[in-house]
Amino acid sequence: MMKIFVLFAIAAIMVIGVENAYSTHVSQPILTIDDNFVYSVGDDLSITGWVEYDDAATSDVLLSVKISNPNGTVISDFFLTSDSNGQFEFPFELSDDDTSGDYLVNIMSMCREIHRDICTHKTAETTISVIGEQSKIPDWVRNIFVWYAEDSISEKELLQALQYLIKEKIIQVDDVTNT
Repeated sequence: MMKIFVLFAIAAIMVIGVENAYSTHVSQPILTIDDNFVYSVGDDLSITGWVEYDDAATSDVLLSVKISNPNGTVISDFFLTSDSNGQFEFPFELSDDDTSGDYLVNIMSMCREIHRDICTHKTAETTISVIGEQSKIPDWVRNIFVWYAEDSISEKELLQALQYLIKEKIIQVDDVTNT
């Protein structure tokens, strides 16, 4: 009788213990990229973030990174590990042969080394929009209308940015006379 009870207890622990073990080792990559919305070929961009595990940043988490071009073809596929503060960073680089469009960046947590066999893989994704030509618009002006719409800048700052663009002949305005 005792033998049956022990076997039953072991079976219950295996079922309950394994199920809980799989659900407790979940790390999530969190992206913290810049607030720029559109990039040009040749711009410098770093993808940054941190790995959350149990409501805190965690180190030594293997991350799988895949970057796909606008056609859906994977153009970059590599691994990196979160640093001692739980953070990660890598450059987003395009060659002159790459096309304009939306690039998908997918980052999958492969968990800490000691948990990789019982890991629930979580992903973070972002889309980076790239225009094909080198931009003539300075980085600080590029998103000026978005910032104005979000009330992050004043109307005066918007007009100053437009005056700068006109003065530097980045945009050209024909003379308009009042009739």
